[in-house]
Amino acid sequence: MVYGATGRVGRLVSEELAGSSGVLLAARDPSVERTGAALELPVAVTDIAGLAGVLQPGDVLVNLAGPFDLSGDTVVSTAITSQVTYLDAAVEPAFLDRLHRDQGPAAVRARVTLLPSIGVAALVGHLVAHEAVVAAAGDARSVAVAYLSVAGLDVDEEAGRRALVRALTRDTVAYRGGRRVHEPVARRRRTVQAGGHRHDVVSLGGAEVWSLPGLHPELEEVEVLTGALGILGPGLAVLTTPIAPHLTWPLRLGAVEGLVDRAAALAPGVGLGGRERAVTRVVAQVAGADGQPLSRREAVGGDPVLVTARLAAASAIRVAERDLRDLPVGVTDPMAVLGVDGVADMCSWAGVVVM
Repeated sequence: MVYGATGRVGRLVSEELAGSSGVLLAARDPSVERTGAALELPVAVTDIAGLAGVLQPGDVLVNLAGPFDLSGDTVVSTAITSQVTYLDAAVEPAFLDRLHRDQGPAAVRARVTLLPSIGVAALVGHLVAHEAVVAAAGDARSVAVAYLSVAGLDVDEEAGRRALVRALTRDTVAYRGGRRVHEPVARRRRTVQAGGHRHDVVSLGGAEVWSLPGLHPELEEVEVLTGALGILGPGLAVLTTPIAPHLTWPLRLGAVEGLVDRAAALAPGVGLGGRERAVTRVVAQVAGADGQPLSRREAVGGDPVLVTARLAAASAIRVAERDLRDLPVGVTDPMAVLGVDGVADMCSWAGVVVM
């Protein structure tokens, strides 16, 4: 089941799955019926409350209905009680934190697999980070994964704008000194060289914070950063310095955040240029115990929205082809489910080149 099939990514994933058997498109928007008719796929018009009545044990649910920080918890709970394998393309750090902390143990008890972030972030990041750490030959102690975007910030849809607001007004999670810590978004700032240019990036958090330390126990620090915020990044970094760590707290107040959230929902699209010029670029930099750089990998592809859709569709197909009883239970990562070679093959098929 593709839930959220009427959104931008949901429609693209549905197009990728057209012609496949056993696919069901679902959304609360009745326009999903037109999408299904055009792609010759069955549909279900349902909101989140009705998902349990449509899902069956053994199904694979791909949740693309954002913002995940707003509705994702309920969808995950439904997946667990319905005994279905859950996938999503979430990037909001607060949602991922709750997924690991609250939903993970329940999924383990129910023997259910939860596989978040199967889009550009963080599937491509897992691949370049893994290759960079392996290249360091056991000397890696820290890895920084930077997501860069040229005309690729996807805020042309309501869900994308609301997700951005929620990501920027909540604490994120980093892995420092061998443990996970909560800190404000943009607490750390770096400069990354990629594509012949220097890019300012700020810490945002992501799924790699949970998965990479398990994949590479020698790591003492994992940082996930973004350059997609453009001129907003340095401004956020100023607001979250140790001198003024709580200047953003008013945005976390329910009433104020509600106003910002509604404003984001009503605002017109403000994407950074045309999609035809959008570029995916992900960089992983590894350092040793002395902080000196040891290795680096860079991945380049096309429009991150299109790449995410292709990766999500490919992940769903590969998971559905597996014996679901053999999958790791609880919150897991693409390397554990699909294997390093599987992730590399999917990225290559989606048009991503690793250098």
